Amino acid sequence: SDSDVVTFPATKDATKIAVMRFALIATKCAYALSPQLFALVSFRMVKITLMSGLTPESSYAFAAFAIVCANLGAVRGGDVERYCARVAMTLSKKNDKYEHLVIVLLYHSVFPYHQPMQACLEQIKHAYVLGMRVGDTDWSLSILPRVSQVALFSGKQLNELEKEMRLNIQEIKSYKYKHWMIQVNLLVFQTVLNLTSSGEVSLDAQDPTILKGEAVDESVLLASFSDKPVRYVVRIYYYCRMFLAYLFRRYGIAAEIVDSHIELVKELQLLTNTASIYETFYWGLIALTAVRQGGEDAEKWNSIAIQSIDKMSEWAKLSEWNFLHKLRLLEAERSAFVDGDMESAAEAYASAISLAGKHNFVHEQAISCERCGLFH
Repeated sequence: SDSDVVTFPATKDATKIAVMRFALIATKCAYALSPQLFALVSFRMVKITLMSGLTPESSYAFAAFAIVCANLGAVRGGDVERYCARVAMTLSKKNDKYEHLVIVLLYHSVFPYHQPMQACLEQIKHAYVLGMRVGDTDWSLSILPRVSQVALFSGKQLNELEKEMRLNIQEIKSYKYKHWMIQVNLLVFQTVLNLTSSGEVSLDAQDPTILKGEAVDESVLLASFSDKPVRYVVRIYYYCRMFLAYLFRRYGIAAEIVDSHIELVKELQLLTNTASIYETFYWGLIALTAVRQGGEDAEKWNSIAIQSIDKMSEWAKLSEWNFLHKLRLLEAERSAFVDGDMESAAEAYASAISLAGKHNFVHEQAISCERCGLFH
């Protein structure tokens, strides 16, 4: 039980203590490079804890294994996932050396499927503060890009997000911090700048979705990361550009990006987190638009749309707050433009608008309103 594990004695085996320290460092690297290695090392850390006793890294071990259970074969929201998450949080309170790591792992990859996204955002911000407090500057600064991602996903006002991100970028520069996650931060920042048209933005008259301006030049970034092991950056590039393409109604560009995006995610077999939620959502919306336009690939796009709706339906059972309005919008688009059921579509659009507003996803309420207007 939970109480059994958290009351385990601390191990006195110096070898096990050293192995746990090394394993934590290994999982940090494996998270984006090799999900299979991440799973293997996480399992090993939990096994050492259960067989030999607690170390300060045990809380992190259970948090990491909760992510594995939510990804590699276990049912999202299953008993083992919840158990590991509870143990991790309890142990992190007993020994706060790695509390910031436990919080960012769980609130970026596990709890967004269960708890309000806005609440997860505040916890990830808190993880940054805790990490800096205990002197873990390296990991703490890598949390800031995650803050930016979740803030954009949560519907934070763009002018406020831009100001906050400028401060975060200054903070990162002040430490002369170099990590591939910085590029993720800059991609999200450039996305915000493209939407607000502030800063030094180079909006191509033919394609306002191009990420080139004050923060980043996509051609330089892709040349730097497309053939490197850390291709998570390319994944976020695809998401940001796909997001912009859909908002600007550049559906042809959006569809091309979805093809490449899905193939990359399949190839890398990356662990799911908040990005996975929004990939699924926009893949579905773009696929439904492609189905509506017809063509020889209509069957392929219909399959993608169905998969997105099925996933969103599953996730909505875990958290209506985060997912139900997304599901209703996908259902509305399908009813309107695939099934031709106008009455069901009108009801689903109204539900999506109402729920998105009620749950403070103002950006998705706006999208729902726009799609509803186009429908009528």
